[in-house]
Amino acid sequence: MISVVVPIYNMEKYLSRCIDSIRSQTYSDIEIILVDDGSVDTSLQICKAYEHIDKRIIVVEIENSGVSVARNVGIEHSSGNWIMFVDPDDVLCEDIIEKLMGINIDSDIMCCSCYVDTRGIDDIKHSHLDKNSFLQNENSFYPQSTIFTDVPIDETTDFEIQPKRELLIKLMYGPYKTTTKTWTAIGVPWAKLYKRDFLKTEGLKFDNRLVRMQDNIFNMHAFDKAERVVYIDYPAYIYTYNHVRNFQNEFDPYVVRYFDLVCQERYSYLKNKGLESDTDLMFYFHNEVLGLIWIMIKKFFANPDNKSTLLLRKKELTELCTTKPYTEVIKNASTKNMTLSKKAVTLCLRNHLLGFLLTIAKFYVYIKV
Repeated sequence: MISVVVPIYNMEKYLSRCIDSIRSQTYSDIEIILVDDGSVDTSLQICKAYEHIDKRIIVVEIENSGVSVARNVGIEHSSGNWIMFVDPDDVLCEDIIEKLMGINIDSDIMCCSCYVDTRGIDDIKHSHLDKNSFLQNENSFYPQSTIFTDVPIDETTDFEIQPKRELLIKLMYGPYKTTTKTWTAIGVPWAKLYKRDFLKTEGLKFDNRLVRMQDNIFNMHAFDKAERVVYIDYPAYIYTYNHVRNFQNEFDPYVVRYFDLVCQERYSYLKNKGLESDTDLMFYFHNEVLGLIWIMIKKFFANPDNKSTLLLRKKELTELCTTKPYTEVIKNASTKNMTLSKKAVTLCLRNHLLGFLLTIAKFYVYIKV
């Protein structure tokens, strides 16, 4: 059986089409665990209505605690052999579970690619699901179907065989070896099946402290622990992009706290694995950290809605940049293949021109790095 876990917080506009797509799976041996994370709209009522009409549905209510807690609660309530996570504003193609279960290769994690829905909520509400309308927005996570493993494979297979190092790079740099436009990266928890016993045995859970990128960090550890991760280059998940369009531009007083946690987690992992001497791998790590610093600058340090003084913001940014891993990244990052804007940020940080950087950045909040 497959346990499908849906963490939900105030998703009344999208929720029914998500649940309907799960209920319509061609692979019917499933349970659907709807975890309501203290919604204050009608999401919980929608969940309970579905629970009355489909015995496969289990509704779990928790106080608002964040998506990491909601997913962990879903894992605890699961009883299937495999666990699938679905975001409540997304849609499953009807054959996604059948396709993944049909891979028939011994593995701990199985995943596929996706389509991207770029429409607004009004267009979504007044249309039926037709995946043909998303064909131009296909998002492949890797160029071909691949088995990622560091253990030799004896059996014959038509799949490409790659080391798990490739997945680590993909987690830090989504466009790596991607032939399509990169809307999202392989670090997402959806479009995947995780073996439940594997998650339990390895003690894998989402980090409750992380508000952003908790899925990427979860998969960093999951990919590391898995003997095999199998990817099929077949789009069977429809990812709703509309709600993330303005993420990098909105003021967030907590962004430094949770992106710093992400940087620390990644840095600790690389150090503990002895990967600091891998020059190519560290190149991607440095670029990831610099990208996160730039988001911190846009969303907090230089955001027009931040009312603290330039002197105070400069002091706070200085304190951040004089701790690890930022000192090492700023010192050692290669600017050879950087975009012009990211190169400018790096050079300002490296030469301690933080006041200048913040003054300029305030007028370019919408620059994409």
